[in-house]
Amino acid sequence: MRNHFYNILEKSDSSTLARAVSSLLMVLIMCNVVAVILASYSDIYADMQVAFDRFELFSIVVFSVEYLIKGDGGI
Repeated sequence: MRNHFYNILEKSDSSTLARAVSSLLMVLIMCNVVAVILASYSDIYADMQVAFDRFELFSIVVFSVEYLIKGDGGI
């Protein structure tokens, strides 16, 4: 089963699901870049601190799961 998830994450051309997951991860990376830029403005960060913090936590969870599936840690 881990091998199946690994193929989805590592071989983006292997299936439609793999392409979708790869695309979603790229969108998440781009959203993180935008979030960091926006959070650098103190007035924006002050107004949306909870949203930035929740988005950061969500991103950490997603990228940690990706790492565990792809890395030597495994699930």
